[in-house]
Amino acid sequence: ISDYSSNKLRFVSNSSLPNNEYQIFNGLGQLIHSSSLDSNYEIDINNLDSGLYFLSIRNSQNQIQNFKFLKK
Repeated sequence: ISDYSSNKLRFVSNSSLPNNEYQIFNGLGQLIHSSSLDSNYEIDINNLDSGLYFLSIRNSQNQIQNFKFLKK
């Protein structure tokens, strides 16, 4: 995660692989949201309540990166 605000997460991609998909889970492990990353590698988190979240990003080669973030 290269930048974080209360509204968006921004990433610097170390690959140019297409079709990056992501999933956001709450602190209980429940799936909150899933979608594809946009071309700017941004995820809108404005609609999330405050709390701890886990983010999983999978590319077209099934490589997975996991992150955690705190929404204030």
